[in-house]
Amino acid sequence: MSSKDSDISQLSFREVKLVQDLDSLAFGFAKLGPSDTPPAPGAAAASSSSSSGSKRTILQKAVTYLDSLVLQSVIDAEEFAKQTKDSVKFDSTKSEQLAAASDEEATDIGVVESEAARARRHFEQSVPPALYCYLGHFHLLLEHWEQAFSAYTVYEQREPRADTNSAYLYGLGLCHYHFNRFDSAISAFHRVLYQEPAFSRANEIHVRLGVIYKLRADLERSLRHFKRALYDRSPCSLTSAEIRFHIAHLYEVCNKVRFAKDYYSQLAEKPDTSKELKALCYLQLGWLYHSKPELGDHDTAVQYLQNALTLDREHGTYYLLGRCFSALGRVQDAFMAYRSSIDKLEACADTWCSIGVLYQQQNQPMDALQAYVCAVQLDKDHVAAWSDLGILYESNGQYRDALTCYTSAAKVDKRGELNPMLRERITVLQEYLANIPDKLIEQKVQQSGNHLLPPVKEAWNLPIPAELTQRKEKPPTAVPISSLTDLLDVNDIFVDTEFTLDKLTADLVSNMEANGGQSDRNGGANLKEALLSRNLVPRRSPVPSVSLATPARLLLSQVSGVAAQRNWTFTNCILPEGSPPPTAPPPPYPPLSGDQLYPPTSSIYLDSKKDAHSPELMRFCKQQPVAVIRGLAAALRLDLSLFSTKTLVEANGEHRIEVRTQRVQPPDVNRDAEGRTVWICESPRGHTTISAYGRYQAQSFQEAVKEEKSEMQQQQQSGSSQQAQNGAASSSVSAGAGGAGASAAANAAAAAKRAPSVIRFGTNCDLSDEKKWLPQLQELTKLPTFVKVVSASNMLSHVGHTILGMNTVQLYMKVPGSRTPGHQENNSFCSVNINIGPGDCEWFAVPEQYWGALHNLCHRHGVDYLHGSWWPDLTDLAAEGVPVYRFIQRPGDLVWINAGTPHWVQAIGWCNNIAWNVGPLTAKQYMLARERYEFNKLNNFKSIVPMIHLSWMLARNLKLSDQSLFELIKHTLQRSLVYCYMTIEFVQHLRLEVKWHGRKPDEDTQYCNVCDIELFNILFVMEQNKKFVCHCLDCARKIQPELQGFTVLAEYSMQELIDVYDNFQLQTQPIPAYAVGKT
Repeated sequence: MSSKDSDISQLSFREVKLVQDLDSLAFGFAKLGPSDTPPAPGAAAASSSSSSGSKRTILQKAVTYLDSLVLQSVIDAEEFAKQTKDSVKFDSTKSEQLAAASDEEATDIGVVESEAARARRHFEQSVPPALYCYLGHFHLLLEHWEQAFSAYTVYEQREPRADTNSAYLYGLGLCHYHFNRFDSAISAFHRVLYQEPAFSRANEIHVRLGVIYKLRADLERSLRHFKRALYDRSPCSLTSAEIRFHIAHLYEVCNKVRFAKDYYSQLAEKPDTSKELKALCYLQLGWLYHSKPELGDHDTAVQYLQNALTLDREHGTYYLLGRCFSALGRVQDAFMAYRSSIDKLEACADTWCSIGVLYQQQNQPMDALQAYVCAVQLDKDHVAAWSDLGILYESNGQYRDALTCYTSAAKVDKRGELNPMLRERITVLQEYLANIPDKLIEQKVQQSGNHLLPPVKEAWNLPIPAELTQRKEKPPTAVPISSLTDLLDVNDIFVDTEFTLDKLTADLVSNMEANGGQSDRNGGANLKEALLSRNLVPRRSPVPSVSLATPARLLLSQVSGVAAQRNWTFTNCILPEGSPPPTAPPPPYPPLSGDQLYPPTSSIYLDSKKDAHSPELMRFCKQQPVAVIRGLAAALRLDLSLFSTKTLVEANGEHRIEVRTQRVQPPDVNRDAEGRTVWICESPRGHTTISAYGRYQAQSFQEAVKEEKSEMQQQQQSGSSQQAQNGAASSSVSAGAGGAGASAAANAAAAAKRAPSVIRFGTNCDLSDEKKWLPQLQELTKLPTFVKVVSASNMLSHVGHTILGMNTVQLYMKVPGSRTPGHQENNSFCSVNINIGPGDCEWFAVPEQYWGALHNLCHRHGVDYLHGSWWPDLTDLAAEGVPVYRFIQRPGDLVWINAGTPHWVQAIGWCNNIAWNVGPLTAKQYMLARERYEFNKLNNFKSIVPMIHLSWMLARNLKLSDQSLFELIKHTLQRSLVYCYMTIEFVQHLRLEVKWHGRKPDEDTQYCNVCDIELFNILFVMEQNKKFVCHCLDCARKIQPELQGFTVLAEYSMQELIDVYDNFQLQTQPIPAYAVGKT
């Protein structure tokens, strides 16, 4: 090895110390120094004195050394494999022993491996996995993306606890983000924030998540992440002004014009805003005033755009200025602006399309044709250009060319931009041209005095309009303007690669050959020791492994003083210590056969009140994923008319109700506007009153009855017996009887046929106010205890405050086709639903064990399982082996949805439903609720059931004899008690006072204003926009590390929590009956 290569692999003590402290967190912040051309990965860095001290050179030397270390280990492993080739005989039953054996022990086990397997085992023992993690970090900092991803992948394969290493997950997420593998990036970033909420690069993660969701047009979630990045005062690659600009743009795209205008104006007026950013703000303000009717001031728009030009003459300002001049009728100014746009090389398909429109308005069809052709040449998927070109041809009487353009526009329309009238026009032109020869069309054009334009095929060779360019010899150059719509179709450009030992060896050998040979094995030994001395997967929780019977004082004494350490990272996770984050589970094994995919729904018929209150009914329901209790209303003599539309309107007609606008479709079909089968269930939200919806519901029914009578009269006149039978079947639907099987399908088809293509569904109408709905709520007290809204055996009755729709009754008012999309109940609690009638509802349900398969199918079909609205395709479910319960709910039937069961519902007739949630006091229910609580936290989804607060209320109110349930609740108490104690210690260490706040009866649980996690006991309060808002500790520290400006409040004293914790003991004696009370 040359002396030069030896020098490269040797690092000084200072360099080793510098490299040891570098990881993925330094990406974007570490100043590596200049580099004209990044060297090939593993290649030797220049050793000139001018660059010997730069971080880039040091990192390249470190990478060279680690590569040589891996290469030498590969060579040693191959030599070892050859030396031990025939040492022992093969015994496949002892392969597991061999995997854990050392080299010397291998010959005593009696197993012989292949030469490659022995080489791999020796190689893995000689190269610790941590070195691959550092190799990934160093490649990442040098922006060698493929090599960084390769090293991270090997580290993940060889380190069982890799997913607890936040620096590794962050670096891996950056790699996925770079390769546009956004789903994998989201998963890695969420994992980091979940296991380390105080992560020092959390704002970098939120910025990237904001960009990802913005590209996916998930604007609300994008806005949420940008706001979280803005709250974080830690160093960030984007300035606060740049983050505010993104927020303003999101407000603009969400059509919140006033918010967007205010944000842009404030940014433009700030003295510390950069010149380029001010120009962008003026640009967007100009476009707002031009395009938004509520502002609608073209003169002001021109002024803002001209201000932008004085600061920065880029970013497509001339094009927008041309649009404004055109709207003002200043044609010559518009042409001048468009020509400047072309001269500045900012012209895109939008520019040329606008020029074509301007020419067409000036009755210059030939120039308009040339401009439109330029637009479609630059962007063959430009819907507006194709549409306008078709309109131009049709206005000139050239219908065949117009049809060609309209058809092209329809083919490239991916986002529904095409005017629906043009789609109808395609059909009309096709019928017209089928009957008229082309010669006759040409004669009509000549008779009208118009000149024939060149057909579409010849128009591609037309030159640019002469008055728009001073350099005719220069072809049009397209520099597309970046916009949100341009970036929505972002496809993955990176394909997963399986990294084998052979490929890794070949890469390393080629890298080392580029360095002139084998590196000194002793060179950089200090670096290896320094890197391995760092603990990459530290223990994050200071909670000791103690028995649940340990008194609270002893438990807290073992964590005393830990919070004084500024970098403590204990999270308020209520899962057992060491548990991996909850993930969507795989479906049960073995898979079901075809005849098991549509199991019968468990149903029970009640004849008497005694049957309804029997323990057997409760046990029956709790053992089924879904159950239907038929005849319940009759057995209990429930007055369901109290929930009829007529009674509700008379009682409180002005009560608010949410309305969803939906398209009518058969229950087992879900198609978009283009007729494609999709999972996304579009359901825009609105609001109205019960009285207004009742009128709509009645009008819809009356129109259907009229149509049905008309059909029956036609059937009687025709005398067709078959039509008479169909009329009889149809009349049964309007009467609200309904039926199962083929009858239900016929009823649904008839109702859908009569109904309009778009309907409104009244949902989420709260009936919790006893002053308004006392008769209705009293009637529900007749129900069996296990399905009552309020019951001592219902966990949700112990929360101590109202959770709308869960421990209160909600009303649903439906017309045929109304859909409740697929979902699991909040925090996987059980659900009760009663059909008031008069029509039926059709239900679909999947066992809880298969929710992971549903989650994966939603992901595959581009809809978010938690945040999105989805309607499963039964064919897809059958292909994945997911069983589906399908049944009809008649008036008076109660549907029991067990814990965690996904389900979706469609109304067959006109009906009302009432529903609420219950939480049986079982270990399964609590465990599922706890897991979903953490799963929601992992995926940034708010849990409306405060599980920590609920656990303390259960411990305060109940005495449990179920050991499994007791241990689950006690563990949650232990984790949250330690977290409260450490939080108070940390605050006191900062010399801040924890003030007593207390908690009033019926007071709602507080949630963090930034991250939406539950706040238990300790609240960090700050005044924002003349309002006092609460934060969790992690978000408060991001806003102000020393918590300056925050008031720290406590809802309970530590002594009170200690007493509740110590008094909550497992009961072995019979427990007397008790009532639920407010605390």
